[in-house]
Amino acid sequence: MAQAVHPQGAAPESSHRKTWPKIAMGCALGCGGLIIIGVLLMVGGFFWISSTGTQYPTEIALTERAVAYFRMENRDEDEGVTQFLSALYGDAQELRREQQLQEVPTWLQDLMEANETRQAEQIAAYLPTEVTLSIEDVGDASEPSIIVAVNFPRFARLFRLVIFRVAAGGMQERYGDFEYLDFNTLEPQSRGGVISFVGETFVFASRVESMLRTLDRAGSNAGNAPSNELGQAFEQLDDRWDFFGVIDNQRGWLEGRDWFDRDSPNQPRVDLSGVRICSLGFDLLSDDSLAGRLDFDCRSSQAAERLEQELRAYMDHEIAEARSENLTLDGQFSRDGRRVTLDLRLDGLRAKMREAFRASAQ
Repeated sequence: MAQAVHPQGAAPESSHRKTWPKIAMGCALGCGGLIIIGVLLMVGGFFWISSTGTQYPTEIALTERAVAYFRMENRDEDEGVTQFLSALYGDAQELRREQQLQEVPTWLQDLMEANETRQAEQIAAYLPTEVTLSIEDVGDASEPSIIVAVNFPRFARLFRLVIFRVAAGGMQERYGDFEYLDFNTLEPQSRGGVISFVGETFVFASRVESMLRTLDRAGSNAGNAPSNELGQAFEQLDDRWDFFGVIDNQRGWLEGRDWFDRDSPNQPRVDLSGVRICSLGFDLLSDDSLAGRLDFDCRSSQAAERLEQELRAYMDHEIAEARSENLTLDGQFSRDGRRVTLDLRLDGLRAKMREAFRASAQ
């Protein structure tokens, strides 16, 4: 039988039919692989940019020159804080609905309220995990220097990227292993302060000298309060409070400031000159109640006795004032030697929030 003869250099037709499916299959696999790689890069990039990164203890803000330390931590899981934020958000949205949508079907109103509840609960998840604030007494300056260190629960890398790689535009300065951006130098009239990122921990200081002291503590891995008396008092505080702190008056920093404002000539005066260190803590119990404690370590038992008498008179006045504002304020005193403790409770916050929102909308 005669065999088919192909022209010289020509491939058999069956060879073409076998090659093209392989090429198509290879292209499909390649494109699929590229899509998978792209998706993985997008997912990995999202998780990277939304993660906390390397964070330092916010106690780096507690410098030796500070006269006051304050702290808040892990409030996203606190029931009272969550209830308060939900109520605050819900009242604001309710006022907005009343202004924008006068007549809304009941089913749509229920749907909007359910969505707002979920959104309010998500707000607490974005609260900072740690915030530490210290106040430095800078001598002759009219205002103290403030340092704030914050650890965010997510998107810390994004904040750093946007601020230092996009907004700053190379204007940041280096100090050891860290960078900072001094707005006081860039805009002398703005008094904008100084910002930095220690790892992914955000730091703000109102003066560059305060920022450099904070970066020094970060460089030495200082994760605790200084060993001076104020630092020791701070370490002994009960961290069950939502917000707590200590104030040092040994150089007279409490004196001459209106910590207990006198709204009228009849309001009793409170003299804090006999106080050495004041510790405080406040706790949101719910969307309607706030508890607090003020603890005064006085210079002598006589100073403690005098302070208690003045605080009692002051609280009697404030309780009457609160009653006129439809608030319930209660204060319980105890004194032990040189120490005076005042336990506070305030109820009626929810109604006052509603009043404030409605007044601001008018």
